[in-house]
Amino acid sequence: MRIILRHILPNAVGVVAVAATVMTATAIVLETTLSFFGLFPHTFASLGAVMNGANAEGLYHWWGMFFPGLALTIMLVAIYFIGDGLRDALDPAGSLREDKRGKGKARSSAREERM
Repeated sequence: MRIILRHILPNAVGVVAVAATVMTATAIVLETTLSFFGLFPHTFASLGAVMNGANAEGLYHWWGMFFPGLALTIMLVAIYFIGDGLRDALDPAGSLREDKRGKGKARSSAREERM
């Protein structure tokens, strides 16, 4: 149990967090697509339902397609950034890589000062 908690779990948490954010974004896109095509019940408000209603009106209500699409894009990009930040924060080897980079930069700056 100690091996799992100290060695396996810290390495797996970042991967699981990224997979969860990707699956969340996929679920949002799937629900929006199904609602847009009318294959999902319209019992609650959805970006896809709003876009479906605007699509029925044609070019007269272009903002009904543009702004929900923009909101969907911003939401998905934010979810992916959250996943990327979680991966960086939960990566146990990431802190070691940054320390090595920092030391390397300090050495190169010291060399430049001597020259």
